[in-house]
Amino acid sequence: MAEDKKRDWDFAGIAGGYEKYLVPVLSMWTEPLFEKTDLENGEDVLDFACGTGSVIRTLTDHLDAPGRLVGLDVEPAMLDVARSRAKQLPVDVQWHQADAADMPFADESFDVAYCQQGLQFMDDSVAALSEAHRVLRPNGRLALSVWSHLDDSPHYAVLTEALQNHIGDRAAAAMRAPFDALSSPGKLRRCIESAGFRGIDVEGVTHRISYPGAEEFFRREIVSWLADAVGDLSDRSRKAIVTDLQQGLQRYIDADGLEVPMRALVARGTK
Repeated sequence: MAEDKKRDWDFAGIAGGYEKYLVPVLSMWTEPLFEKTDLENGEDVLDFACGTGSVIRTLTDHLDAPGRLVGLDVEPAMLDVARSRAKQLPVDVQWHQADAADMPFADESFDVAYCQQGLQFMDDSVAALSEAHRVLRPNGRLALSVWSHLDDSPHYAVLTEALQNHIGDRAAAAMRAPFDALSSPGKLRRCIESAGFRGIDVEGVTHRISYPGAEEFFRREIVSWLADAVGDLSDRSRKAIVTDLQQGLQRYIDADGLEVPMRALVARGTK
């Protein structure tokens, strides 16, 4: 019965759901990463916590002759999707499975390092940034993004409350975690400074995200990064959560669907 429910909700697996539903949202904050690093042809680039490789794929549209391109992620399923999608690129990309806190690269191997919406999920964010600092060359640049406060993304704030009410603490905590970890400019700045970077700049960037409706928003979350927490919900519980979303997000819903603001912090540092 549980498997039938999963098929009804189009479960793509976490990596497949991430690529299909979350990458189009995340890509809205990719350009600011490039703007903060002034990337040039021939420079060697590392994207750590690369997920399905969307930053590197976008990067190849901006450069005629990129240098060495390397993606690193701890999740094999994410890298499987990244490798598959990268077959269409005009350049070769090296993919590595490893923890960002223990990168398998020599000192001073890269000119630029990116991390898009990955740092806040790491057990030790300073250790990961210290590794990025180590593998960057002198004057190498770091650019990263994390989500701002939960209240800056009302659809996720309402979803967190609904998860708390209908599932419990574990699901709500999973929802809050990436919004709590490094969500203030001061906290993010201190984290980057602790890893040895200088010239740090942190900027808030808000975009408006559109969905066909509140139910579709929930479907996209449940088939991607919330799949483990809520994948076995009964139809009754899912309908109750959707009802809460529709009521809590009413001010953002019109005839065209759901449109909500979402804010991320985009930061730069120099070795």
